[in-house]
Amino acid sequence: MRLASASHQDDPTGDRVLNLLTKNPKDLLAGLLFLAFGVFFFVYGQDYQIGTARRMGPGYFPFYLSLMLILIGLGVVARGLFRHGTPIGRIAWFELGVITAGILMFAFLIRPAGIIPSIALFVVAASFAYPPVKPIPTAISAVAVSVGCWLVFSLGLGLPFSAFGTWFGG
Repeated sequence: MRLASASHQDDPTGDRVLNLLTKNPKDLLAGLLFLAFGVFFFVYGQDYQIGTARRMGPGYFPFYLSLMLILIGLGVVARGLFRHGTPIGRIAWFELGVITAGILMFAFLIRPAGIIPSIALFVVAASFAYPPVKPIPTAISAVAVSVGCWLVFSLGLGLPFSAFGTWFGG
């Protein structure tokens, strides 16, 4: 009789299947997202030759990436089904909108303004997603990230990004 009482306390709804599926909804949804991307890349990459490890074809990377995503997705789904986690909270719409606007601003400014101003403006815009905005740390981050990206992508990798675009005579 004591065991029945204890199991009832562990499962107040009496529905073990429902509790099994909702123990960790964040991991469950994240795992399903990994699975969806993995299956998409697996199906999409079927038109390309895989090749071998020595002579990789155009489908080699998408094929193995898709397998890794599927395996990660299965693991995260299993974790979501069998481990307890926190419920899904509110969706941060404001923060999502600010970050999305910053990405769009970067995309539209990269050519006319150049890599340094566009990344600096993105960092500043992104800082507004989590107020209060601290001007000095934000300015330091904007300069460091934008100059660092210019050094890595333009000078280091040789990608065709000018430091300052046509708006600044670059």
